[in-house]
Amino acid sequence: MKTDMIASSGPELLSNFPMSRRGFWHSQTMTIARFTLLIYLKSAWSWGELIFVVSMAGVLFKFPGDVNYYAGVANGILSFTAFVGTAILIHRSMTARLYLPLSRLHSRAAYMRGVIIAAAVLRIPLYLAFQISALALAGITGATFGNMLIAALGGITLSIVASVITATFSPPQATRMARIILLTWFAVILYSSTSAPLAAVIEFTRIPLAPLAACYTATLTGVVTLWTLAGFVLSWGYVIGLTWLASHWLEQRDLILH
Repeated sequence: MKTDMIASSGPELLSNFPMSRRGFWHSQTMTIARFTLLIYLKSAWSWGELIFVVSMAGVLFKFPGDVNYYAGVANGILSFTAFVGTAILIHRSMTARLYLPLSRLHSRAAYMRGVIIAAAVLRIPLYLAFQISALALAGITGATFGNMLIAALGGITLSIVASVITATFSPPQATRMARIILLTWFAVILYSSTSAPLAAVIEFTRIPLAPLAACYTATLTGVVTLWTLAGFVLSWGYVIGLTWLASHWLEQRDLILH
């Protein structure tokens, strides 16, 4: 009954959040994460994401491919889904109905953290659904428990990073200038990857992507080295840092929601 109420009423029910912390699971951040997940899972968008990833697995692995092919496809599909799905979740979570629940919180940071946790957690079952679908179709040659586990750990990490970046730089927490800077950086990175004039001069702009590249490499090879392990750790450091940044920005902004 409570779940049905949450799904039908949306963010305004969050005004019933406890004003004080009562353990980690019942903290305001985790309560928001649970409520956000329940609301989103009751929506058509969550089912749309699931149908999309399973359908893509069915299409792309109708004919078998090796582990390298699987990892490259999985990382691309799930990262794209992370960008789109998180953008939708953030848009649904940041409406005018948010004013009341925010008035019940110790800080806006708890709300932002909860929404990001919910968005990140959603990446796990979606990746596993894609992987299980590909394996069920016998579409991955040379698959073993070890290389599939590494591919899952790396792929989930990459999709969570994509999700957190999307959440951090979405309105209203991020300013337009912040989004322009991010998109400009992306454009510079793409330019530096070409053979165009001066591209080699700005190769240093790709340094922040090194941990993500290490994770990506691990998914392709199915081997964890000291470098790829460091990449995993630094990538999760990005998740923590970006979550803090999004929470800080939301606390500092004058919110005008619709």
